[in-house]
Amino acid sequence: MKVHIFVATALVAMLAACGGGGGGDSGGSPSPTPSPTAIACPDGSSATSAATCPAVSAPSGAQPTTTGTVKVSFTGTLASATAVLWKGAVGGTPVAGTSSLSSDLKVVTFTPTVRIAYGDQQYNMVITGTDSVGRTVQTTTSFSPGPMVCANNEVWSNPATFVSAYQACLAPIGVQTLMDPVIHKMTDTSCTFTVGSPLSAACKLYAANGTLMFANTSITVNGKAMVWIGWFGQDGSSNLALLDAATLAVVAKTTLGNPLVWMIGNPTGVNIDVRVGTVLRNEQVTLVGAELVVTCRVNCS
Repeated sequence: MKVHIFVATALVAMLAACGGGGGGDSGGSPSPTPSPTAIACPDGSSATSAATCPAVSAPSGAQPTTTGTVKVSFTGTLASATAVLWKGAVGGTPVAGTSSLSSDLKVVTFTPTVRIAYGDQQYNMVITGTDSVGRTVQTTTSFSPGPMVCANNEVWSNPATFVSAYQACLAPIGVQTLMDPVIHKMTDTSCTFTVGSPLSAACKLYAANGTLMFANTSITVNGKAMVWIGWFGQDGSSNLALLDAATLAVVAKTTLGNPLVWMIGNPTGVNIDVRVGTVLRNEQVTLVGAELVVTCRVNCS
């Protein structure tokens, strides 16, 4: 019996030391309130939530580059973005091409299949996507490529003249027109030259975007004035065509055996330089019957 009393006494003492079996000590310090978690905003700043991050916008708008691509810069990073380029009003004529997002996730680029044309026609680029904190981003930017500039001595030895019927620059007789294998290269096969037929809509687009180069001549066919066109095909080939200056119907065409460097329209045809290895060969191209005939003049061996 004494043992039982001792154990009971010990248990009572332990419970008293521990505060008994009741509700415990209510006088302790309260738990600290956790600090809000900071997140990285698209513009590089910090915020407590996505909703309080500065909105992502595109203040610079859309502008075409010299290579024909269209770029839009944003004030913050994007998680994804897709661009559609429209000729005219949104929902008008879509421009074929692809869009991409830059490695820093701030620039959306649209690359047309064929470079856009010069002129006052308005283009609208619509970009939709999400920013880096998951918010929806949508913006529409408009631009006009502006008129084609013919007073460019990096292209012509002297300024050419813009001709509205061609929507292109025409080099006068005796003026050298340089041919660039990148700028004057077709980017697809939509434009084909058919003898007896006028330029197609696709070929007119290549004229209006500066791919086809025009040079004047004083030769006539059946009493009709002619004009020369030079270009590089998508396959890199060098080409010349003789067109009716009024109807733009193809009179004759030829593919040269060597890369075209420049051309100069003259009274009897067109004088050209082609590159043969490291040598420039000078040739004269004339119309004989229904065919264009190439005759070597300098560095022929």
